[in-house]
Amino acid sequence: MFEFKGDWKTEIKLNEFEFFDNPEYKYQDSNKDNSIIRLEFFDERNKSPDPEESQLNTVNYLLDSKNQKSILNELLTFSKKTIYPTYKEFMWESEYPECYPQLNKVEDLNKLYGINSIKIKTIDKDSYAYYMFDCSSCLDYEHGIVITFYKDKIIDFQEDWDDIKVCEHKGIDYQAYHEKSIKEYNKRELFLVKPNPKYGKLKPYQKEQNEFYPIGLYHDGQYEKLISELENGTIDNSENVMKRLLPLSIFHEKENFTQYLLPKFGKGQHSSFKYALEKDRFDIMETLIKQGYDINEQVAQDSSFYDSIREIVNCLNKNEPYDHVLKRLKFLLQNDLNPMLEDRFGRNAYFAIDRIDKLELKEKVTNILNQIKSA
Repeated sequence: MFEFKGDWKTEIKLNEFEFFDNPEYKYQDSNKDNSIIRLEFFDERNKSPDPEESQLNTVNYLLDSKNQKSILNELLTFSKKTIYPTYKEFMWESEYPECYPQLNKVEDLNKLYGINSIKIKTIDKDSYAYYMFDCSSCLDYEHGIVITFYKDKIIDFQEDWDDIKVCEHKGIDYQAYHEKSIKEYNKRELFLVKPNPKYGKLKPYQKEQNEFYPIGLYHDGQYEKLISELENGTIDNSENVMKRLLPLSIFHEKENFTQYLLPKFGKGQHSSFKYALEKDRFDIMETLIKQGYDINEQVAQDSSFYDSIREIVNCLNKNEPYDHVLKRLKFLLQNDLNPMLEDRFGRNAYFAIDRIDKLELKEKVTNILNQIKSA
């Protein structure tokens, strides 16, 4: 029997899953037991410090070796009969044969998936909660595949997830269910939540509530109260809080608050730098760099250089001046940004040029960038 100890993110040992040891997919230490899988509970927005009974029933269902075998056999059959045919419609097997390994036995699933985590949903049916395998896969290296189960039956699979097919399986209206979920999520108010004494730990939604509190004060214009509570420790004056407040302040051009936050922020981070670049606040960018911000923190499509190239493209398409963007690019290069750094797909910041459809426009942007590099 599973014993919940207040940890909404924990681990579970599934002995029948120990063959999942593909180093290309493993999230954990190579020396760690392969049968130990990350486990995450979604939580209801109520005062109970424990998961729902149906969620615990599902975890105990998963712990049964017989059920584990049924789940794996279902995954094997479903992968061959449904997942493979679906992906073959837009990703041909003849072009990507390595993405379609032969699946003759459950152990062959190791060639196709790595299970990053199991997430237990709050929505249930007949006292058992639905749950998801969050998987890495050669079918989608970038996004992975999320596979939704009810007991030992697969209900849905997607890059991401929603509850449309879950609601269909449960026999309820998805739109009403979704609207209720959104309404409950938006109930966040301007107060801090204390942990329930049973475990002394916050539920996930309570952590979100407490993280929202300073953001809520900011959006409500209560800057004096926000500063006061940051100073006296009522609000955790942590890097995580600052990572959310400073970008907002830069984006909304709250100059006084920005100047309050900057010297307290330490290393800075990409969102703040990105918004400062968009606002042409070179003074703020220089401060962030002096405080330790790594200008090469993000590469390829996430790089500020990539964003600036795309901005030049937008200006050219609209027949608008782009001198301000050239100034940004020069600033980035002068501060040692390296546009040639690659992501795991071998793309660098110049991938922005590859995405231009019109040859004439592509050549024009290339010439502009060559002039900047040679200046």
